[in-house]
Amino acid sequence: MQTLIEFNPQPIMLESKDVRLKPLTSKDIEGFYYAANHEQIWRWMRPDPCGTLQETKNWIDKALVERELGNQVPFVIIDNHSQEIIGSSRYCSIRRDDRNIEISHTLYPPKKNFNAPM
Repeated sequence: MQTLIEFNPQPIMLESKDVRLKPLTSKDIEGFYYAANHEQIWRWMRPDPCGTLQETKNWIDKALVERELGNQVPFVIIDNHSQEIIGSSRYCSIRRDDRNIEISHTLYPPKKNFNAPM
């Protein structure tokens, strides 16, 4: 009988030559705000959760609560060349019994031209 390893996605650092995904923290509010405060990103989601620094803080706080509950694992995406936050993504809809996650909440500012392979 094969024993399955527990499926429990955790915050980890993921890195390529051009970008790094690091676990989201409350220290990322300002950088996240500048990356996410673009109307085009939130066109289909109202209200814009990053319209002000306070709204961005609230959005990040909610994401961190979801991480503590084990429901999501949020990341910020950092450009390795500029060291700026350039986006976000997260594991969500974590289904441990099915050993399944959804990757969602992925965003990049429209002004950037990214050559990083995805």
